[in-house]
Amino acid sequence: MGHRWECMSIEFLLGYAMGEKSAANSALRAAAIPSISGAPVNDVEDLSERIDRLVLLCAAMWSILEDGGATEEQLIARVREIDAADDVIDGQITAKPTPCRNCGTLVAPGLAACQYCGEPVYDGEPVGPFDTI
Repeated sequence: MGHRWECMSIEFLLGYAMGEKSAANSALRAAAIPSISGAPVNDVEDLSERIDRLVLLCAAMWSILEDGGATEEQLIARVREIDAADDVIDGQITAKPTPCRNCGTLVAPGLAACQYCGEPVYDGEPVGPFDTI
């Protein structure tokens, strides 16, 4: 497929991921603020770099899929399917609690250890491609 379709697909991904706001405008606004909820500017810059890497990763994955015959319609359908998987169609993936390997209690998303027994949620597990973004 031609470059025109790649641009349209990436524009869709960016629009979907950024809530129809451009990454550049968001980064400029964030960089102009010395602190956001106590987060230093370096954290905002780090987040901007991570978004840039995520966009690059998405573009690379889409080009591989497109080379294999995937269509933009399939991409859009899959994004909608994944969005609905958490029972909330909101343009996000909502993390679900993880069962503790030690006591079985559900550990809230974002916690590094079980809030009841202290067992680490991730203990030497392999790093996936999205863990380095």
